Amino acid sequence: MDANTNSLNWFEIPAKDIKRAKKFYQAIFKMKMEEMEMMGMKMAFFPWAPGTGKANGGLCVSKMHKPSASSGVVVYLNADPDLKTVLGRVAKAGGKVVMPKTAIGENGFMAFFIDTRGQSHGGCIRTSDRDARWKPEEASPVNAPGDSSSFHKGGSGLS
Repeated sequence: MDANTNSLNWFEIPAKDIKRAKKFYQAIFKMKMEEMEMMGMKMAFFPWAPGTGKANGGLCVSKMHKPSASSGVVVYLNADPDLKTVLGRVAKAGGKVVMPKTAIGENGFMAFFIDTRGQSHGGCIRTSDRDARWKPEEASPVNAPGDSSSFHKGGSGLS
């Protein structure tokens, strides 16, 4: 891997109910997801085009995929052109924003939401808001860049 390679290659967001999960993500991102069954898994894929080299992934229902709001891999989904717009759709689609749009310096903005399955792996990142800069004096331990420890140790708003 080098600077010209996507650091995220693929992701699988665990789900218990593929229809409900698909409905949630389609509602907040205003896109369509295609379903497929393979190797004993039910999957719904985020939009993609073969040969583009762009990272992609989907929702997965299987014995080995277990949704969790307190542990696991954090997946950052692209919310361009406006993270705030996507976050504004979360509650209406049945989810909950647990960390609002937060500046992370020159890297843009991030937020965390929990989807309809209680899954915290639906973090969003937007890197095109380069005109706004993170201000350390406005940060809390939850939204300081590089410090998601309080979110993952029960600070998710679910307790």
